[in-house]
Amino acid sequence: MGSGPPSESGIILPALKRLAASLLLSLTSVAAVLLGLEGALRAFRPQPVPFFARLFVEDPAVGMRHRPNLRARMPSEASGSVDVRINSRGYRGREYPWDRPAGFRILGLGDSFAFGFGVEEDDTYLARLERALASGHVEVINAGLAGMGPDNEAALLAADGGALRPDLVLLGLFVGNDLADALTGPMRTRLREDGPFVPDDVLERWYRPLRPGVLLARPLPHPSTARSTTLPVPFKTFLRRHSHAYRFLSGRLGRWRLAARGAPAAAPADFTVFHTEAFCLQAYPPELDEAWARARSALTAVQSWCGAHGAKLAVVVIPTEAQVYPERWTETRRRFDLRAEDFDLEKPQRILAAFAGENAIPLIDLLEPLRAARATGGPLYFTTDIHWTPRGHAVAADEILRQLQARALVPPP
Repeated sequence: MGSGPPSESGIILPALKRLAASLLLSLTSVAAVLLGLEGALRAFRPQPVPFFARLFVEDPAVGMRHRPNLRARMPSEASGSVDVRINSRGYRGREYPWDRPAGFRILGLGDSFAFGFGVEEDDTYLARLERALASGHVEVINAGLAGMGPDNEAALLAADGGALRPDLVLLGLFVGNDLADALTGPMRTRLREDGPFVPDDVLERWYRPLRPGVLLARPLPHPSTARSTTLPVPFKTFLRRHSHAYRFLSGRLGRWRLAARGAPAAAPADFTVFHTEAFCLQAYPPELDEAWARARSALTAVQSWCGAHGAKLAVVVIPTEAQVYPERWTETRRRFDLRAEDFDLEKPQRILAAFAGENAIPLIDLLEPLRAARATGGPLYFTTDIHWTPRGHAVAADEILRQLQARALVPPP
């Protein structure tokens, strides 16, 4: 007697087993390839963790701080990358006897110029200043916060200044974006797995076309709001920090997607409050006047703190590269189709000088010293970003030292 037709389970179960075996074999093969790629990259081509993804932690009082005790490599046009060490208080540089100054103490506040973006620690103007004043037992703490503005710096001083007990607060104010930072508020930046980003509500309010006398209502597309180009996989933060294969593949996938969309490599053609010569406009819209009001408020808070704690204050005015190099200003005007007659490149310095004079704040304006130095040596600003080269820091440090000594703001040598 012959057997009957096979049951449905007799057909499906073996097929499922074969499918499962094939799937397991495929997954094992993929895992083997990825493990091999991971090992090869670790051995022969390590993939760096993105610098800004590691640098910051959110802080409810200050906005953002640098991650304490970090050791990392920072991108640099000069040499590819430079060493960064962050001490236990979140400042760039060595440890200090926080509550027991060894001598005269200078607390250097500021943004990425004070921090020293793209240069070695010893090349920053604050480190150079400390070496120049070493004979007077002066120590200089670099509390520059990359990406922060004067409102963040006032908050940092209020939070940390009492313990640090500075004799002099040296605040660097970059007229290129510190005023936009003051306008957009101390919490303008947040963190996600791939580093700092500007929230959508800030961009929707402020990333708009800027014209003489008016900030237009039309919001602009911004790279920060673009769809992510990283791999859509779980545990992305863990993989980004620990897997060389993930960083290698996600970076290339991002570039492929951008190429497929035909995304332009250049910055948007619209001129906004976030561009470095925005505050050189002859005719301000009300929003830029508000930015100055907020910046003045932050400087007044710093001055009040210094007065209450027996510290001196000096403000260093850091110009943009277009203010120093005429050819850079020509490039900027062509890039955004700007008219020269709509701008006054020295307007921010005059506004600050008037405010400093009214409030008896020593002001160290670096515009003319940097202009004088532009034809006598190497470049003062990098070509691929807005920051000073080591030579720019050297020129700045020399002028700051000269003016501090001339005004008796530091001990004599």
